[in-house]
Amino acid sequence: MSEQSGLDELLKDIPSEILDQQCSDRFLADVAGEIVVWRTLAPYFDISRGEKQSIRESCRTYDEEKQEFLFKWKEKNPGCATNRALLEAIHSSNAINLVHHACKLLQQKYCQATASSVIATQAVSPLLLEFQSKLKMKYSTHKPVMVTEWPPPCSLDYIKLVLVPKKQIERGEISNDDVYARICRNVDETMDTSDEVNIEQLLAIDNSKRKVILFEGAAGSGKSTLLWHVCQMWQSGEQFQHFTLVMLVQLKDPAVRTAKSLAELVPSRSHQYSQRVASEIEAICGEGVLLMLDGWDEAPAELREEGSFFHDLIAKPSDWSVEKAAIVVSSRPLTSDDDLWVYLSERVALQGFTREMREKYIREALPESSEDAQCLIDNIESAETTDSIDFSHPLNIASLVHIFQTSGGDLPPTPCRIAIKLVLSILFRHIKKTLPKGKKSMKALNSFEDLPQPVREKFQQICKIAYDGMVNEKFTFTSEELVSGDVGQIASCTDGDEGEVETLSLLQPECSLMSVGTSTVYHFLHLSQQELCAAYHVSRLPDPEKTHIDALGVMLGARKFYAFECVGKFYSALTSLNVPSIAQHLRVFTVYPTNKPKIQVKK
Repeated sequence: MSEQSGLDELLKDIPSEILDQQCSDRFLADVAGEIVVWRTLAPYFDISRGEKQSIRESCRTYDEEKQEFLFKWKEKNPGCATNRALLEAIHSSNAINLVHHACKLLQQKYCQATASSVIATQAVSPLLLEFQSKLKMKYSTHKPVMVTEWPPPCSLDYIKLVLVPKKQIERGEISNDDVYARICRNVDETMDTSDEVNIEQLLAIDNSKRKVILFEGAAGSGKSTLLWHVCQMWQSGEQFQHFTLVMLVQLKDPAVRTAKSLAELVPSRSHQYSQRVASEIEAICGEGVLLMLDGWDEAPAELREEGSFFHDLIAKPSDWSVEKAAIVVSSRPLTSDDDLWVYLSERVALQGFTREMREKYIREALPESSEDAQCLIDNIESAETTDSIDFSHPLNIASLVHIFQTSGGDLPPTPCRIAIKLVLSILFRHIKKTLPKGKKSMKALNSFEDLPQPVREKFQQICKIAYDGMVNEKFTFTSEELVSGDVGQIASCTDGDEGEVETLSLLQPECSLMSVGTSTVYHFLHLSQQELCAAYHVSRLPDPEKTHIDALGVMLGARKFYAFECVGKFYSALTSLNVPSIAQHLRVFTVYPTNKPKIQVKK
């Protein structure tokens, strides 16, 4: 038997659609785990002697070398690094056992996941297949906003999902004591459940019932990371192949906030093309479509109200002919005046780090120094006894890693102090970058009062915008808004405009997923940082006996309680005013539980 016929025999049970797909990073990592001596394979993968040396010098362990070797091959062969090309290169090296293992991996892990979709594809219209290809291309090239120089984000390996009882959220009068208690409580409530669930199980198609799944968690718990992971696994062909289309809609994106129809959620240069795609989706009632609404809590109230397009998309899907679509919503915990819970088939909480996961994340985020990583781990374990910080919360740990990298020292004692220290660290790094050469010896910032005057003025402007945004339920800002300070102005900017806006590195420019051709860019202020900036703005108002409480009262009336309680905690930390004192001041307010809570000031 010839070598080629031997390879053909191995590949005969693998569909050509799978063989001709680009190798995913996950599959390459799995194959790398089976390699014994990677350097003997290098010539068959066109890896030069210099590249081999570079791989050896840049990797800490031999396992990392094996992965980097295959990743380098994929990088050098864009568009040609297919599963078939990988198996042919391994077979050419005469690594018979390895090619058998790789074929088995491909069949067991990836073919099964896509088998149903290969059959289903035959029944999908050419137009939807074309749109599917466009979506996959967008997900493969789009880069979500990421603060540079931060530790790596928490991948799906760190995100655990647990089922939460799908019970009604009680409506009723919210007393002053309830409001004060919410300010005192930790942001993250521990979910007392052991019912861990797998995302593939959750998203399995069940034609007997409609799926509306809520992924619930605090800011920074990994909700957006989870939905982005689904997009990545779908576009690479590794998972979720039973869906013809996976459509991610980021509700913070200004480009989707005016949507009144399904066609307006279809990225396209042509309105006519969007209408045709939407019509095709409606013709099949959304069957085989996964629609993910990311950031329900970040959407303006009018987008969530009964009668709005996005609310009716969940509550009355028959009005849009997508009643067979699976819908996923991500949000902070729902509040008493949000009726989304009525339509849920599952409610899932994102659980934080276990101690082992936390230690693994810290070691990966601080790879240069095992001593630094161990020092931070020891400091956290010592601080756990104080019970003042939730060390299972991913955002807290990512912030601590960043603070430890940039300034070292003792750990901040509270979640509020972590957020303050993090923002100070970002501002300090930004200032050092903009200093002239020879003046880089600036001391670390201990408080916002230490900011140089021009930076302090800009920071106060950003904080005012953040406060106005909280009142107006706005979390993204255009360049024009940041320059003018007018959060009511609605506009868009192109990639070329973003460099003209000074954001002190607090706001990050993100390209809209809806944009086609010229990129539409908006600036995103992470919700936890927006709450801190809003609290700082309140704390800087004159006449604290009156204006501070009035400003907090406006926010209490304009926003959901969850956001108000976070701002209240930050305000307490910034002013050193303890919670009973805030409670004493806020006794002038009575809160009425309507869809838009009103504030009445008692004479």
